[in-house]
Amino acid sequence: MTFTPEELALLERAIDRIGWDEINAYHAELRKGQDIYEDGGGFFLRAIKALFGFSKPDPVLTYQAAARALVEHAKVHP
Repeated sequence: MTFTPEELALLERAIDRIGWDEINAYHAELRKGQDIYEDGGGFFLRAIKALFGFSKPDPVLTYQAAARALVEHAKVHP
């Protein structure tokens, strides 16, 4: 993968803004360990996203849970 000059500049700015809160969030994700529903790449991507301030969305573990969540959402937002 090759980054464009614009992408490299954005990465540099993002890295410069990383502080202890982001570093602690990264380590917290690593301490959680790999979820049974994610592969190794997903595990490290989750930790790296935490380093850059992105949070993991609440997982829906089964199709049944997804269907229930959709029904509940529809009840609240008709």
